[in-house]
Amino acid sequence: MTKPIPVTIITGFLGSGKTTLINHILNAHNDNKVAVIINEFGDISVDHRLVLSTDEDIYQMANGCLCCTLRTDIADMLRSILEAIENEGVPIEQIIIETTGLADPAPLVQTFFNLPFLKEHFTINSIITLVDCVYGETTIKEQDEPVKQISFADRIYLTKADLVTRDDYEKLAAHIHHINPFAPVSPLDLETITMSDILDQSEFMMTESQLKSMTEAQKEADAEEHDHDHDHDHDHEHDHEHDHDHEHHHHHHGHDHHHGITTCSIEVKEPLELTIIQGWLNELISYYGPQLYRYKGILSIKDVPNQIIIQGVQMSCEVSQGREWKNDADRSSTLVFIGKNLPTTEIEESFKTCIADYIDDNPYHKMFI
Repeated sequence: MTKPIPVTIITGFLGSGKTTLINHILNAHNDNKVAVIINEFGDISVDHRLVLSTDEDIYQMANGCLCCTLRTDIADMLRSILEAIENEGVPIEQIIIETTGLADPAPLVQTFFNLPFLKEHFTINSIITLVDCVYGETTIKEQDEPVKQISFADRIYLTKADLVTRDDYEKLAAHIHHINPFAPVSPLDLETITMSDILDQSEFMMTESQLKSMTEAQKEADAEEHDHDHDHDHDHEHDHEHDHDHEHHHHHHGHDHHHGITTCSIEVKEPLELTIIQGWLNELISYYGPQLYRYKGILSIKDVPNQIIIQGVQMSCEVSQGREWKNDADRSSTLVFIGKNLPTTEIEESFKTCIADYIDDNPYHKMFI
């Protein structure tokens, strides 16, 4: 079987600059053989010629890239591209999908999880979200879609940064970081951005270094939120001591108070019981699936020599085998979640039951109520 073709998804609200970025990619002189799937041409102006007489919506650029106007189902379009590769000899190595500005990324991502044909021939490389610096704060406050687009992102670029003050830029970046502390945020500069910045990040699938940076980002976000709360409560006198340690080395969670966005990361050293963690995940997804925007994890399972990789979007969850654990000291489990109004305390407490040899002293214990 040939290696799956990596797919980069570019999302962002209306006016965030997706068309400008796509146009930049299509006109770039590079060695990347890319197929770009857009919903409509809009103001993209490129020199193209029809290459497939069987499908008037697929065009080839002078530089070898394809441009595809999406008028049908995404799976049908990807099948047409695959046929172009196999039958017409078009050398496509990577695919970019631009979503509409009003799109919730979840259905698109779940399509790749749920269709065997897509899972066999394509793999999601990264989800990149663009946010307009001029109107981003307003759209985030007034619309649900930008919040979802930010929540799903592996990487976030802020566009039109030169049109706002440094303070406004920092304020927007901090707001976005609270919604999704796991995704790096940076300004989009078409003069300096490279194709590899867009195409070669491989951030969607879980890696150990990524997971480590994600949990570190979560801890930083928690620290910022703690400082904010501490400052907010500074004028109130407290007559009792607070225990700040309550297993905080295991669990970290934060909330974006405006949107009910919850982030949660769990870390444990003890190995997990396979059947219990399977049941826990199934129950978690069945109760909170629509609220689970993104979740990822590397699990250490008792008597299983390899890492178990968890990757999920709402109701769709994919489990795969990772590298072999080097030794017992190397083993640990980490899960990260980002979603809407997630009950972090219940998730954290119930996860303890998955630890091998865990003794539940409550005979009436239920995972989720």
